[in-house]
Amino acid sequence: MSDPLRTSVLKLASELPLGNPTRRALLRAITAEGDKVKVLNQDGKEVWVSKDTLKGPDAKKYKPIEDKGDGDEKPEKKDEGKVSLKSPISEVKAIKEVPEDITQGMSENAKRVFDGQNKWSVQTSDDLEEALGAIQDSIRYNTPKDTSEKDWDDDTRQIIEAQKKWLAVIEKETGIKAKGGDKPKKEEKGKSYPDDTDTDEIESFGDVPDSVMEGLDDDQIEEVEEHLGKIRGKNTLQEVRHALSSALATWKQDEAVTKALKKYQSFVEKENPGLKLKLSADKTAIGEVAKTILDQMGGYGRLKMMIGIQQVVDLRKGVGFKWPNKQRSKGNYVEIILTPRDEYDMTFYNVSTGGKKEVKKFRGIYFDQLIELFEKQTGWYLRL
Repeated sequence: MSDPLRTSVLKLASELPLGNPTRRALLRAITAEGDKVKVLNQDGKEVWVSKDTLKGPDAKKYKPIEDKGDGDEKPEKKDEGKVSLKSPISEVKAIKEVPEDITQGMSENAKRVFDGQNKWSVQTSDDLEEALGAIQDSIRYNTPKDTSEKDWDDDTRQIIEAQKKWLAVIEKETGIKAKGGDKPKKEEKGKSYPDDTDTDEIESFGDVPDSVMEGLDDDQIEEVEEHLGKIRGKNTLQEVRHALSSALATWKQDEAVTKALKKYQSFVEKENPGLKLKLSADKTAIGEVAKTILDQMGGYGRLKMMIGIQQVVDLRKGVGFKWPNKQRSKGNYVEIILTPRDEYDMTFYNVSTGGKKEVKKFRGIYFDQLIELFEKQTGWYLRL
């Protein structure tokens, strides 16, 4: 490069601020070895041209190459639209719209059971992980125990095959493999507490630390004290667990009361290493009357499979349970109470954050009418 040209380029570069990409490109051009300089043509392509060309009338056709900075690292791409286990199930097409070929050839009865499990156990899940778990639970529940596959009836075989096909389609679509089998239980450290453990053996069971009532208003404190009184009034650990589970289920919508009850639960468990008050794994942790009613309606497992039962409340002389149902005229919660005449009163409600509204009530019914009346009122079947 001639001295006059070098001087002109240096002058141009000096007028640009430090760190400017064009400044660095100009300085690199004047220090380049040889007779040619690498520049950009009018098409934006990198080309080598002679220094004389850059001095002539064609110089305006070229631009210096801007410095893109040090290093060769490429900007990290964001994972847009990637499905994870915690992704909302609305992002998974195979859950929103079950492929038609999965249920093709199934009997009406088998398809009805499959559709019921699809609508309630899976499509009402909060995320993909919960949905996949619900399908696996259905497969395990539908699989007959102590019976070889060749002895299964046609409906059972069709339901299980459809569930497995559906699971495979979801796994293929999302690229996520469902975790099979139950999670291994962690060993509890500390003393063993059988169900018939006397509450006198539980340390600090009768104590209520001040932290439990922190942040509560007078009405909430009254509610918590009432429930804690019932819980602490029990004689065995099993009764305590039932009372606490029922209280938590009843006040699920009230975050403050629920939080206080859980604080008390944590306090007692901390004082007694190895003790677990809440029956989180057994959602049917209820009294004898409530359990009998559920059994008369097919059992908790059957209700979970057929209607996606979400919540069970021990009413002492009866039971209440909730299920997802968008038809408000049919109800989404039922209470079944045992009367002194050894009959049942069955009341259907619509339950929402705004309260509980009665929809239909049946009085003086017998145990063998429970399933029939439930199916007639809700339109959902409890039998295969």
